[in-house]
This record gives sequence, structure tokens and C-alpha cells, in this order.
Amino acid sequence: MKNQFFHLAFFVLTIAILSACSDDEDNCTPTAVPTNIIGTWNIQIKGLGISESGSGTFNADGTFSSVPEDLIIEGELNGKALPIKKYTADSASVTFRAVAIDNSASIGSDFDVKSNACNKIVFDVFGGLATMTFSR
Repeated sequence: MKNQFFHLAFFVLTIAILSACSDDEDNCTPTAVPTNIIGTWNIQIKGLGISESGSGTFNADGTFSSVPEDLIIEGELNGKALPIKKYTADSASVTFRAVAIDNSASIGSDFDVKSNACNKIVFDVFGGLATMTFSR
């Protein structure tokens, strides 16, 4: 009898614990893109025969880095290297820039925000012909 009570109590406790736990994503309200983008993300770019992936870290000061380094943006302008990576974001788009060390030259690309969730941001690339997905 004691053994049956123990099994029943264990079963009820297990069910109570499992039903009390919920996925944080279920109750998450994403912050605006300029805040949500800060942190480290897995990045996938797909479309137009392109399939690339890597990771990126976005800092609150507007700088970022990616692996591979040229995953999001890279370039040179008139023979000048553009090794510094910067971004600016609002709720509708993000601009990624590659900048010269002396800040004398830069190139940039704008990406429209397609969706913004707590652990996933999706951007339109090439006017919607491809997507870039950030996920945590």
C-alpha cells in the first residue's frame, strides 16, 4: 500500500512539474530590432542559388563581427580596405557597413526586416529574392 502511494505521488508530482514548465518563447514579446539584434546569432542566407551560414555578434555600440568575416558585408573602395563593421537599425530595416580604419571610406547595404521575434529576425535580401535569418 505504501509503495502504491509512493508511485501515485511520484506520478502526480511529475505531471505537475511538466505542466508547470513552459517554453520561454511562448511568453516572449520581442524588443524592437535595435535592441533585439544585440548579442550573438546563427546566420543563414538563402535564395538565388545562395546558401551560406555562419554566426555574428552585434554590440550595443553599433559594431559587429561575423564568421566567416565576409558573411554579411565586406569590401574595399578605391584600393582602401574596409575592415571595420558597423550597423544601424530601426524597426523596419538594418544598414550594415564596412568602414576604413581612418573612417574615410565605407560601403553599405540596407536590409528590410521581414519579421522580428525573440529568438529570430528575418531580413529580405536582394529586394526579397533571398532571406537572411538570424536565430539564437
